[in-house]
This record gives sequence, C-alpha cells and structure tokens, in this order.
Amino acid sequence: DITPVLLKQYKFDREEQGAPRSTITKELRVIKDICERFNPTFKMPKFTKWVNRAKREAGVLDHADVSKVSGLVLKSSEEFGETYQKIFILMSLTGLSVSDAVNLKRSQIGSDDFIQKQRAKTGEDILTFLCSEAKEMISSVKMTDLKNPDQIFQVPNSKAVTTAIRRAFTKAGINGSSKSLRHYTGTNLLDVGVPEKVVGLVLGHAPGSRITQTYLHAKKGTMKEGFQAVGKKMA
Repeated sequence: DITPVLLKQYKFDREEQGAPRSTITKELRVIKDICERFNPTFKMPKFTKWVNRAKREAGVLDHADVSKVSGLVLKSSEEFGETYQKIFILMSLTGLSVSDAVNLKRSQIGSDDFIQKQRAKTGEDILTFLCSEAKEMISSVKMTDLKNPDQIFQVPNSKAVTTAIRRAFTKAGINGSSKSLRHYTGTNLLDVGVPEKVVGLVLGHAPGSRITQTYLHAKKGTMKEGFQAVGKKMA
C-alpha cells in the first residue's frame, strides 16, 4: 500500500537526487491520480517544506566552450559587443555574476589585485582575485564616463548582458547561461587544488550552505595561486 509516510520518503529521496520541485510535483500528481483510481478515498499528504535548490546546469563548460561563446558574445552587438565580451571574460576568470561584474568599480579592486565586495543578489561577502589575464583585460577598458570614473563598464544594464550571453550559448549550440560561468570558475579552482571553503567565498556563498559546507576564513595566498593557475590554463 502507498502510505503518507512512503510518499514523504519518496519526495525526500527525489530532492536528495537533485530533482526540481516542479518535476517532483508532477510525479506526485501522477501517483495521486493512480491511487485515486484504485482507492477513491485516497488523500495525498500535504508537503509544506521543500528543499530550496539552485538550478543545475547540464554540465561543466570546458575552455573550448568558453572560447567559442566569447567570440559570439563579441558579435552580439555592434555598439556594445566588445564590452559584453570583456564582461564575459571577467566572469569566467573571477566567478563574478553578471550584475556583480557589470557594476564592478575600480575602487573595489585593491592594490593587491583582490576584489572585495558584497554580492548584489544576496549581500554575501565576495573575495576574488584578478589574475594577470583578468587584470590586463580590465586595464584595456577605456574610461568613457568622466562623470562616473569609478565605474569600469558602460553598458545599458545587466539584463542586456545576460541576454547577449544566453543568445551566444544558444547560437553556439552549447547548453549553458551566464550562471554556467560561475560553475566553470568554481570547477577550475577546485581542479587546481583550491579548497572548497575558499571557492565558496569566491562565489559569495553563505557560510555553512549545502553548496560550500562549513568554512572559516579563506587564505589569500591559496586563492591567488589558484587563480593564477586557472589564468595560465586559459591563456
């Protein structure tokens, strides 16, 4: 017999497997319909708590994917394509989100080439590093707004950049989005030996989250070495 306890266990197991809420809801609806056919008095238990998971990307990008999409981002706009591409490259080299990259200010970059700011979406602290490739790219950005010299990039808004990147992924035939670049950066850092707790601070994840587990303070030296290694791999 299908009992409320069994259904709750099924829901829990599917969440642990990473299934999104929408998928689990559809599956439970099918189960409910089948059970009601054999037992008209069947009642589906109410599920009040759901695991809040971020959307999962289909797979991790490789360097060839990023290079291909970068070229298409450049061609996405005659007026802003070059700037969009530089933002895209910065995101891939630092783990910054679209909004954090677009709104990056020169005053947020320290003399030691570390970027320290709060993540726009959550307010969590971000500490990331500009490898030589990222630093050179930012240095190439010309100052065009004399009224706001602290602002690095001049683009319509974050949404325009997100759209350009999404369309570039589609045109390239690669399953990904602007969020994929954060996974890409995090994976590359882990691959070169950067501890998970340090990667968590780079990506601006809350301490103790399911994504990064518990961590204390990241060592700048470890982070710097990791980003320099990633930059050399991409060069």
